[in-house]
Amino acid sequence: MRPTLIVMSHGNMAVEIVKSAKMIVGKIENIYTIPMKESDGLGGIKQKLTNVLELIPNDAQILILVDLLGGTPSNVAMMEKNNHSNLEVVTGVNLPMIIDATFSNATTSCELAHQLLETGQKGVTILQLPKLKDADDDEVEFD
Repeated sequence: MRPTLIVMSHGNMAVEIVKSAKMIVGKIENIYTIPMKESDGLGGIKQKLTNVLELIPNDAQILILVDLLGGTPSNVAMMEKNNHSNLEVVTGVNLPMIIDATFSNATTSCELAHQLLETGQKGVTILQLPKLKDADDDEVEFD
């Protein structure tokens, strides 16, 4: 069984990125979102994470995806890592990571974390327009 995903972010990014993933792949099992509002502060976001973790079995593998390294959501997630040996945290969440997680065969949070790190990095690139090889040739070369 794939580890449980928790997506945390400043504002509604977590909620919206999961909605976008569902629009593409359909239903996603074992996923929670935790949006941080301005009024939450450290204590509020910590309580939200505690509330979600109480819904998840103690022996479950858990991967928390956060938006920003060093931000309050990532700091709170790292504080919980001390209490859960089966919990991993990855920063820089993006849509390809959520989509890939839904199809993953990973069974541990560590394995899924490494897989999604690679997926996330590959999902960030500079796109180039294709160039025609030759004016008389219909083949297109992609850089």
